[in-house]
Amino acid sequence: MAHYTPPKPHYGGQLGLLGLLCMLTLTGCMTLADRMPGAMSWMPVMAQQTSTATPAKQPIEAISEADMKAVYIVRFETDPDLTPVGRTFRKDTAGARATYRDWASTRPALKDLQLIRASYSGELILGLPKASERNADTVLTDIQAMDNLAYAERDVMAQAGQKGETQ
Repeated sequence: MAHYTPPKPHYGGQLGLLGLLCMLTLTGCMTLADRMPGAMSWMPVMAQQTSTATPAKQPIEAISEADMKAVYIVRFETDPDLTPVGRTFRKDTAGARATYRDWASTRPALKDLQLIRASYSGELILGLPKASERNADTVLTDIQAMDNLAYAERDVMAQAGQKGETQ
């Protein structure tokens, strides 16, 4: 004859309900604390920081190829001062442009040229502003005469309304 063993109590439903009530209570307290300054002063500092605002970054300068007299595709040999420009351009455009300006300020061939874009591989897209007095072809010749240059060329992509013309 088989022995009858009574079923063991199952508390899954009660524990689930208790967990749900705890989560709702905590959510209500956090919502209330956002509305009342100083309400969470009893909590550690890390828990009090409930703001999801991102830190303020420097405004990004709007530099477009349309604002340029000429655009150049340039790549320099490995230069430790210039390497961060390509590596950080997408994350910190303003910082990369500032690094480029500092680096280019000591090189007369790059006078007036602005950094439009930079790739991770180190290729720079530089633009000569329309307001500049320099000639686009002379600028290219000056860049090509630089010591640490890998390559430099004008970006002469066809644009609407300009049948094969380059400026």
